[in-house]
Amino acid sequence: DGVNWNALDFGSAESDPDKINSLHVFNNKLYIAGSETIEEHQNLGLGGFPFQRTGFFLDKGVFAPFSMISSSGSFMWIGGGENESPAIWALTGNSAKNISTTAIDAALQDFTQAEIEAAFAYSYAQNGAYFVGFSLPTRTFEYNTVTGKWNERKSQIINTKGLTEVIRWRVNSVVAAYNRILCGDSQDGRIGSVEINTYTEYDSEIIRTVSLQPLSDLGNAISVSSLEATFESGVGDLSVPNPQIRLETSKDGRSFNQELSRSLGGIGEFNKRQIWYRLGRFPRMAIFKFIMSDPVKPVFIKLEASVRTSNRGR
Repeated sequence: DGVNWNALDFGSAESDPDKINSLHVFNNKLYIAGSETIEEHQNLGLGGFPFQRTGFFLDKGVFAPFSMISSSGSFMWIGGGENESPAIWALTGNSAKNISTTAIDAALQDFTQAEIEAAFAYSYAQNGAYFVGFSLPTRTFEYNTVTGKWNERKSQIINTKGLTEVIRWRVNSVVAAYNRILCGDSQDGRIGSVEINTYTEYDSEIIRTVSLQPLSDLGNAISVSSLEATFESGVGDLSVPNPQIRLETSKDGRSFNQELSRSLGGIGEFNKRQIWYRLGRFPRMAIFKFIMSDPVKPVFIKLEASVRTSNRGR
């Protein structure tokens, strides 16, 4: 009844006893997650304590109790093994697989133990894609289980000083109800919804940024004579008649040049092209960053570049 407990009805982690941080139910089995290991238990309906160890064992533990979450026939969590730094793991077959990138692993190491323990996970599905997010005090990382790609979500708020502040995604919880994806807000408690055709967040702009991997020729100098980014064109409307996509370039990945804008096309301009010419010489590598903040449909299709190397090749 949740009130009276028999002191003899208990279970414990026994394969490699460690501190139990979380419990998780997956495929009708109970997973007891410690700080360094995870053990699988099954309800055998026996007298006394009904759960018994199955012998299945993972040598990766859970660092954030509320980060364990099921999605796409697996479950994921923030954790690691003995003497390991935090990473994001997924159950794959009979083993744990590291699904976070080295960049995300490095970002996780910047958080304190208390901040890692405060992390939580959410999941939702939309338009055939399945997303799992991990929110920490200042950052939110989201994983697409279909494509295997990561993105980061952020929100803009007006703080108590009246200044614009960039924070982790302001959503605290996600649930599917009434054929919608509803979400609870961390700032004022309102209930919102994640809509595929809504391009603002509570009427505030969403700044979308895509940074590409460095373009290089084994460390040799390159020249970029043209760059064409193919977006879905003609997405302008009456409120945003001439939406823009902005390009920033960098030679070192730290400092970026002034933005160069191109139109995505107004209503009916479906053949509008976004081309940048004579982007210059890059001594070692070229890094391109695309930025879009207009509240219109954002569809990035492909990128093509005309590059001349120091060997006069293309």
